[in-house]
Amino acid sequence: SDVYKRQVSTQSTGSNKMLFGPAKAANAGGVAVSGLEMSQNSLRLAWTSQEVDERLQKIMSDIFESCASAAAEYGESPTDYMAGANIAGFSQGCRSHASSRSCVSARVYLLSLIHI
Repeated sequence: SDVYKRQVSTQSTGSNKMLFGPAKAANAGGVAVSGLEMSQNSLRLAWTSQEVDERLQKIMSDIFESCASAAAEYGESPTDYMAGANIAGFSQGCRSHASSRSCVSARVYLLSLIHI
């Protein structure tokens, strides 16, 4: 869409100094809260809202750092959170699979898509 293209081009040129938060990273907060809730239920724990908030802040901070470092590791700007989220998410998926050798060529393919 045009809005998406403007956000990406603004992010690339830095003319507006607006940071773009990719949905897969932003939506992770809701998924994390669900995971925390399942943990509480299965362990029969009762965390305070402050404890849940602290855990969620740590998770979201880690996601932010993962996006920034993944982007930088692959030659992108550390503020290119869209590329970083794609790379970090893909890398996490690769680490989850036993055959990481097939992920090496897939990572090269992913990098080629980023630079299109």
